[in-house]
Amino acid sequence: MSEIEGLGKLRLGIGLLIVAELLADLVLLIIAGAVLAILPPSEVLIHGTLYPPVNAQELARQLTERGEAGSFLSALLFAGFLAFIALIILIVVLIEAIRGFDTLNNYVKGSYLGVYGIITLFIASIANLIAEHSAFQVFSPAQLIAEAIGMIGYILIGIALYNIGKFYNQSLIKVGAILIIIPFEFISDLIPLIVSPIPLSTAVYSSLLFTLITLISSILCYLGLNNVYKQRKQ
Repeated sequence: MSEIEGLGKLRLGIGLLIVAELLADLVLLIIAGAVLAILPPSEVLIHGTLYPPVNAQELARQLTERGEAGSFLSALLFAGFLAFIALIILIVVLIEAIRGFDTLNNYVKGSYLGVYGIITLFIASIANLIAEHSAFQVFSPAQLIAEAIGMIGYILIGIALYNIGKFYNQSLIKVGAILIIIPFEFISDLIPLIVSPIPLSTAVYSSLLFTLITLISSILCYLGLNNVYKQRKQ
């Protein structure tokens, strides 16, 4: 596979990653909106767990009495559908980005770190899904471990992209790579542990903010890769 093909594969992978991240942000917004709408404003997080404790059966009874159970369930099902689509896209990202990093490693030293990063990130995503065993436990030690694994994956990907941006003298890629290296999502998961108690709404909004930064970093890398691809293709 040629250099141009490698750049094209990586550009496609990052582009699809942006779509997957947008879907993930939408899923987070839907779930956060649904949960914040049914829980009292007094709910806070203490070490990642809701307080006062939420009784799922009592909450279901109240939703049924208010006639909101159907809407809440529909929102969760729609969010689950979007999450499934995002997972499928991530699998394509896994394939295309690995091919791109692998090919560019023949031209840019250190690009292969991206392969390890993509695989690590995918493993972390699966581990995070397994760790989320409770709908009302916003944060758990198992999720911390999964996020730590994901942080390593992001760092490896960021270093690989920075090497590529440095090699092609593309500032957009280098800035995006630096933002990827900084573990914003991991920091957002630590906030409920460091700042405790913290209002549930504050924890949700901070998570959305850090997720938005991750999305911006991917967009910057895509734009930079697109510029390099066009220049090399001429």
